[in-house]
Amino acid sequence: MTSEAMKRTAEKQLSDFLDGGKFGQEPEEKQLNRSSFAPVANLTCEHHFGHLDSSQRKRSGASLHHLTSV
Repeated sequence: MTSEAMKRTAEKQLSDFLDGGKFGQEPEEKQLNRSSFAPVANLTCEHHFGHLDSSQRKRSGASLHHLTSV
């Protein structure tokens, strides 16, 4: 893929976040306050999925319901 094609693809996929897009402007103070509790990374989710993956390997016969409740 050429660099021009990559640029067009990125612009198409990120159009909402670039200048003029739906999210392309600075958020208002009210929006910042409402989202201040949100994590900036998905490490918490990754941690849980890592444990689930490990449990599925250790207990391959257990149901998904059981594994997620552990």
